[in-house]
Amino acid sequence: MVDFTSKSSKAAYNEFIAGTSAGVLEYCMLFAIDAMRLQKKYLKSDIIYSKVSKKYYMPAGITNVSRLFTGMHLSIALISPAHALYSYTYDNTKELATNCLDAKCTYLAQFAACTLATINFDIIRNPAEVVKQRMQVYDNPYRSCFHCLKSITRNEGFTTLYRSFGAQLGTDIPYSTVCFIMYDICEKYFNPRNEWNLKSHMLSGFVSGAMAATVTNPLDVSRTLLNMQETSTIGVLEETRVRGLIHALTVVYKTSGIKGFWRGLGIRVISSALCVSTFWSSFEAFRHYFSKKADEQH
Repeated sequence: MVDFTSKSSKAAYNEFIAGTSAGVLEYCMLFAIDAMRLQKKYLKSDIIYSKVSKKYYMPAGITNVSRLFTGMHLSIALISPAHALYSYTYDNTKELATNCLDAKCTYLAQFAACTLATINFDIIRNPAEVVKQRMQVYDNPYRSCFHCLKSITRNEGFTTLYRSFGAQLGTDIPYSTVCFIMYDICEKYFNPRNEWNLKSHMLSGFVSGAMAATVTNPLDVSRTLLNMQETSTIGVLEETRVRGLIHALTVVYKTSGIKGFWRGLGIRVISSALCVSTFWSSFEAFRHYFSKKADEQH
């Protein structure tokens, strides 16, 4: 049996295209679910409604449903090059780290690759994430993505777009690392022959996504608070602004207790599991297609 993941002369380029395409496809498919996840994680959400369904299925009907896709075009415009850079950085860093480290240090090489790739990815994505989250909130005052971006930079300063950058990295690096490592572990169990198998790719992605979401949920709640700067939450502690991940963790604990760190866990686990499953199955499908096409040309 030929290992379909073995590299050809165009493997680096093919994996770059596969990673970018899978990332954008996954992002588009699960954009609405991510919007609902934000609402359940939004600390003042209980003041407005008790369930996500109440938030979006009000008498206005389609108007509320359309809010699930608010900010999508700006996000995709930035996510596409971000995913391309992520794929390129991850593949090259992992190859370099693997060559420099002992064969037994595979997971260390993955951690190094995930860290560097995530830094590059978040530099591009962070502003889009801030705008997207503020646009998705039910009572936001913005007319469009660009109006939101202009209002943020004018009223709060450009640095607001990167205020949650440290928290974003603090969440995304462990999240990505757990996803990649757990996916490899699951694949060795579900797909020991290391061949194209859609069911195993989907199942491995589902498990790794659920695990990563659970582990990093407290960090994700704190990152959301940094992005949103919820005045109703901050005002309880007589604060004017949340600064940094540690401060955000403290605010969440003081206002909501331990349970605040697990707000929105259920929908985040489902969202992440579907997201990662979609990404890996799409990535493996693209890679299998390119590999098969290359074999036919020889």
